[in-house]
Amino acid sequence: MNPPDIKRKRELLHPNDTANQIHVHRNCTIEGKKIELGKGKACDVFNNVEFIDCEIRLYSSGRETKGATLNSHFKSCYIWAHKIQNIPTWEASFDSCIFKGKYEARFPGIVKDCDFSLASFNSACFQQDEPLGNVKWPKYPHIVVSDAIKNFEDWSTIEKPKELSRFIVNPKTKGKVVLINLATAVNEPDIFWEVIKEKDYVSTVK
Repeated sequence: MNPPDIKRKRELLHPNDTANQIHVHRNCTIEGKKIELGKGKACDVFNNVEFIDCEIRLYSSGRETKGATLNSHFKSCYIWAHKIQNIPTWEASFDSCIFKGKYEARFPGIVKDCDFSLASFNSACFQQDEPLGNVKWPKYPHIVVSDAIKNFEDWSTIEKPKELSRFIVNPKTKGKVVLINLATAVNEPDIFWEVIKEKDYVSTVK
C-alpha cells in the first residue's frame, strides 16, 4: 500500500454514541476519515476495525488508545499523537502508516513499511518475526537495535550507563527490533553512542 497524504483534508467522523460523545465501532472498515480519539466522556471503541487512509488524532492516554483500538488494523493511515502515548502493548497492526508525536510502545502485531521519522520514541519494541519492510526511523539520538534476541549475548557485554536499566535489551523483548531514544535513555547520549556505534546490529539515522 502507499503511504497516506498527510496534507489532504478528510471528512471528520462524528461520534455515534451521542450520550457519551464517543465512537463505538466493531468488525467493520472505515476509510478516508479524520478520527479524533479521546475527546468524549468515556473510552472510544474501535475493536477489530480496519482503518484505510484515515487521519487518526490521539487525544487520549496510551492506556485508552490501547483499549480503543484493540485488534484493529491501520492501512495507509496518518497517526498523530497530541499527548505522549505510553502503551505497554499496542495490540493492533500497521501497514504503510505515518506516525507523528511522542510514543513508548511494544508492538506485538505486524508493522510493515511504516514511517516513524516524524515521531519521537522513548523506546519501542517490534515483536514480529516477519521483516518490517521499508521503514523510516526517527533520526539520532534514536538508535535501532536489530535482532535483539540474537545479539543479546554481545549486547550484554557492553559497558552501559546505570540509567539505561529500564531500556535493557534481553531475550524477554521477544522481538527482532528495538528502538531506543538515547536522549531519554542515558544522561550522556553522545558518549554512549561512541561506545556502541561500531556494532553491526546497531544503527541510526543522522
